[in-house]
Amino acid sequence: MRCPSLSDLPAPPAGKTGWPWTDSTPLPSASVMPNGAAWPRISIVTPSYNQGQFIEETIRSVLLQGYPDLEYIIIDGVSTDDSVAVIKKYEPWLSYWVSEQDGGQAHAINKGLEHCTGEIFQFLNSDDFLTESALIAVACQIRDNDCLAGGVIDLDGEGRQTVVLSRNLTAVNFITKSPNFLYHQPGVWVRTAHVRQLGGFNSALRYKFDWDLIIRYVERWPRIAYIDRNFAFFRLHSNSKTVSEGEGFWEEELIARELLVHKLITAKARAALTRIIRKRHWRLRINELVEHSPTSRRTALWNLFRETLQNPLYRLDRYTLGAAKRIIKNN
Repeated sequence: MRCPSLSDLPAPPAGKTGWPWTDSTPLPSASVMPNGAAWPRISIVTPSYNQGQFIEETIRSVLLQGYPDLEYIIIDGVSTDDSVAVIKKYEPWLSYWVSEQDGGQAHAINKGLEHCTGEIFQFLNSDDFLTESALIAVACQIRDNDCLAGGVIDLDGEGRQTVVLSRNLTAVNFITKSPNFLYHQPGVWVRTAHVRQLGGFNSALRYKFDWDLIIRYVERWPRIAYIDRNFAFFRLHSNSKTVSEGEGFWEEELIARELLVHKLITAKARAALTRIIRKRHWRLRINELVEHSPTSRRTALWNLFRETLQNPLYRLDRYTLGAAKRIIKNN
């Protein structure tokens, strides 16, 4: 679908100005890309549930990209606010949309993925929105690469903005959280066919499904183009999962890591992930030993160091020594 013009779309709500309300990206003057190739079709899926206060901005930011070959799909999980009414306003310019029960965010994205026919894929949450001319930049910069990584502007409730540029996206860096590594999902654009080859997103995961997929993706298809260009605004608000359910991300990450270890290809990535899993399990075990230590300080310390000596290479660390100090202090 060719993106609509500003005059094609419904008028914005009163008081809304600027991008993407009263501003838009003009269509390229040429029918082909600067290199002479056809504009690649870009497929975007928005999973939606009760984000009626934000979703219209999301939709307009996609439709007003001025892009020659857009496929936009919205999968709503039977929202109880005005989300569906907003979606219906823009129905003529959507490639597909539905409002029905689903199994969560990852399942909704996978449902949208089934309808995608584009070369390039992205999912955009219904409380986030694209920057102006983002899609033209994606098409021109991804070139022959498997992935394009750029920036995301975090936008908090006070209007403060922080730019996060994805960098050094390797499976091992994801796993070990290398200090030179950064990842922010809306700034990373991938190939639809590759996502399908991986089986889509793991719908058993509520929080870490994109993390799980992108690790497997970059391990198999490591050709990544990095640019200093912001592609999206990412909202941090009280109802977003990132803010309201932050603890859940870390709890699920341990589960996601253990599932992932069997899917990795390279021995280096599997070894790195195994070390991280063992270290995390050891820290959970330390917490149990400290919280449920017996009355005797000597016995508590003996239990801690007896288990530490079973594998001192990764267990005799600062966290273990700190636990010993806590046992001494608490007894």
